[in-house]
Amino acid sequence: YMATIPEIEERSHVLWATEDARTLDESVELRRLLTALETEMPPGDFYTHVLDVLYMPARAAQQFMQQYRESQKAS
Repeated sequence: YMATIPEIEERSHVLWATEDARTLDESVELRRLLTALETEMPPGDFYTHVLDVLYMPARAAQQFMQQYRESQKAS
């Protein structure tokens, strides 16, 4: 089952909003969700969307996705 974009957004927003209270597992989940969301969206729309819908700076999203990709290579 692949989550829909609204489901991914909703969960990502919840996780992003937890900030300092976010657990390691939740951080990993947020990285995975952002990466999944990026693959589902038209290329130019992703960062605008992250900012407008998740209220997450593009730079933060990039860092999360980079961490996710690095963890995938390592495993």
